[in-house]
Amino acid sequence: MPEFSKIVAVSGLPGLYELVSSRSNGAIVRNLQDGRSQFVSGRTQSVLALENVAIFLHGDNSMPVREVLYRMQQQESQNPAPDPQADPAALENYLSVVVPDYDRRRVHHSDMRRLLRWYHLLKQHHLIPPPEPQPEAAGDSAETKA
Repeated sequence: MPEFSKIVAVSGLPGLYELVSSRSNGAIVRNLQDGRSQFVSGRTQSVLALENVAIFLHGDNSMPVREVLYRMQQQESQNPAPDPQADPAALENYLSVVVPDYDRRRVHHSDMRRLLRWYHLLKQHHLIPPPEPQPEAAGDSAETKA
């Protein structure tokens, strides 16, 4: 099972891939759906790690897609993820429950559809990651000094 840090999206190709190896002129990726490996050229296609993707929030804030996917999974029983091809109002309603403060101007319907496609694929392959552990704030360590 691939680590979340190795799951990538490739421009011009549908679905998600596992990054197998990087080369100076591109990368070798394995399709999560069918397991086929292929070379993608760095000249014509870009490879984007999902761990670097985020959803715009109001202001200058953002939420890592890892956290969004985890929230989607946690809410699945009371708020099932719609089909990516659902009408735009259903997509907006769903995302507003999962991420109430998402930026409605900068998060487009195409982004919502892509997020839902990714979610359904990752869920099917049991690859929804847990949220990143939060770093401990200064002074909140388990040890106390006397």
